[in-house]
Amino acid sequence: MSIKLVEPIKDAAGNFDFYDSQLPKGVKSWTGSGKEVYRVREIPPDSEKTKKLLPLLRKEPCSLFLSIGEKLNYFLLNAGRGDNVEKDLYIMTDFSDPRPLRGLSILKEGQEIKKEELFYIAFNTDWEQIDDGSFEEIFAHEYSHLWLYILGFDPSKMRSNVYHCITSMTDPFTSFMEGLGNSLEIVSYQNGLEEIAREKFDRLWDCALDINAFLGYRETQLRYWVVPNNRLVYDRLVPEIEKYDDYTKLHLDYITSSAFLPERVKSGNQILASEGFISTLFYYLYREETFQKSFPNPEFYRQFNTSPDEINPLENLYLKILYAIAHIDFENTEQPAIEFIKNYGSFFPGEKDKLYRLFLELTHYTTVSSRAQELFSNFYLTGRRAEIDNFKARYKEIMGFKEEITKKVLAGELELDEALYPPIWVENKNCQIPPCPWITEQKENFIMDLNSAPLIDLMSLTHKKEAEKIIKKRGEQNGFSSLEQFQEFYPHLGPRISPIEKLV
Repeated sequence: MSIKLVEPIKDAAGNFDFYDSQLPKGVKSWTGSGKEVYRVREIPPDSEKTKKLLPLLRKEPCSLFLSIGEKLNYFLLNAGRGDNVEKDLYIMTDFSDPRPLRGLSILKEGQEIKKEELFYIAFNTDWEQIDDGSFEEIFAHEYSHLWLYILGFDPSKMRSNVYHCITSMTDPFTSFMEGLGNSLEIVSYQNGLEEIAREKFDRLWDCALDINAFLGYRETQLRYWVVPNNRLVYDRLVPEIEKYDDYTKLHLDYITSSAFLPERVKSGNQILASEGFISTLFYYLYREETFQKSFPNPEFYRQFNTSPDEINPLENLYLKILYAIAHIDFENTEQPAIEFIKNYGSFFPGEKDKLYRLFLELTHYTTVSSRAQELFSNFYLTGRRAEIDNFKARYKEIMGFKEEITKKVLAGELELDEALYPPIWVENKNCQIPPCPWITEQKENFIMDLNSAPLIDLMSLTHKKEAEKIIKKRGEQNGFSSLEQFQEFYPHLGPRISPIEKLV
C-alpha cells in the first residue's frame, strides 16, 4: 500500500480552503458539517515532513495496521465492494483534530484533481514533537474509523450528541466505532510502544496529583486501566445534585466521572451504548490467545490475498474481526455489537462457544436476562458487606443463573439481545447541551434514548424523583414499547420532546 501525504491549503489567516460536497453522506466532525472537501497539495517525497512521518508508519505499531488495511482493501475490491476504496492511503497532516474525513481536492501542477468519494485520515501533526510517540498512539484508532466507513458503517445512526469519551454513554453506533478505536490504542501500546506505555502508566492513575488530572491526559490513563478491568459495565456515582444550579455542569460532570459503582450494574442497552465497554470487548478478543491462534481454512485467507503462513496471530485476529464486521447490516441493525458477535460465531464456529461465554460474562448477562442487572448489583453489595450466609446463598443463585443462561444461549433457546429494549430516540427541546466540555458556549437540543437514558439524562426532562420513577417504570415494562406509551405514562412530558430517526 502506498502512502500519500498531503497538507491542507490555507489562506493568510490560517483558514482551511474547502468547498461543500454534494454527496448525501458526509463524516460529521467538530471541524464542520462533514461535507467539506478540503483543498490540499501533495507533500514532496524529499521534504522534511515526509522524512519525519514515513519512518513512523513503516515500523510497529503503524506497519501492523497498515498491513491489515492493505489486506482489507484487497478483500473489498475482490468482493466488488470497493466503491470507496483506493489502493493508496491518503494522510492529511497539519489538521486540527485527528479523524477520518471524506473528500479531497488535490491541487497539482495548476490542475484540481477531485476525489469526493475518498475516505482518508487527517492528523494534527506537531512537527517539533512528531517522534514522541503521540502519532503512533492515535494512528490505529483513527485508521479503524476509516475501516468502518469503507465497510459500510452509517454515520447517520450515531444519534447521540453527548460528548463521547471512555466513560460516557452515547449510542450503539458511536460506541462501536469509538470502542474499536480505543481498544487499538491499548494494542498499540503493547505492540511497539512498550517504553512509552511504561513511562505513561507506571504511576498512580485517575488522580489529582499532576497533569494527569486534566481531561485529555486522564482519558488516556482511564483507557489503559479501566478497559482491561471491565469497569464500564458499572454506572457512576451520581454527583451531589443540590450543589448544581446549571444542568450543563451536572451533565458534563456525570459523563466524565470515573466513580464506578459495581453495585450499580448498567442495563444491557446502557452497556452497549458505552464505548468503554466496547473497548473492553475488543480488548478481550485481543488478549485471549484462542482468538489469535485459531486459524480458519486457507480459503478464508485467499479473500485477503494472503495465507496462514504469511501472517502473524495478531493479523489473523483482526482479519477475522473485520470479516465479521464486513457482514454487519449497518443500515438495518440497531445493535452492531450484537450482530458482530453473531457474525463472528457463525463464520468461525470453532470459536463460538468461547466467544459467547466471554460476551455473556463481560456484559454480566444483561443483554439476555432482565434479572441480571439487579442480581449482580445485589450480589456485589452482599459481598462487600461480608454477610457470609447471605453471600453463600446468593453465590449459589448466581452460579446457577449463569449456567442456565449460558446453556440456553449456546443451545439457541435465548438470543444475545433477548433483554434489550427498543431504542426510542427523542430530542429534548427544553434542554441544550454543549458538544464537549471546552466548548460550552455552543449548545444544541439534547438527544437521548428514553430506553437507555440514565438518571442524570432523564433529569434534563424532569426533577430527580420523577426521573427515578421513570427508570422504575421502564424496568417494570421491560422497556417502553414506543414513544406513545411513554407519553401515556407521562403526558406532561410529551410537549418537551419530539421523535428523531437519524441525524442529518
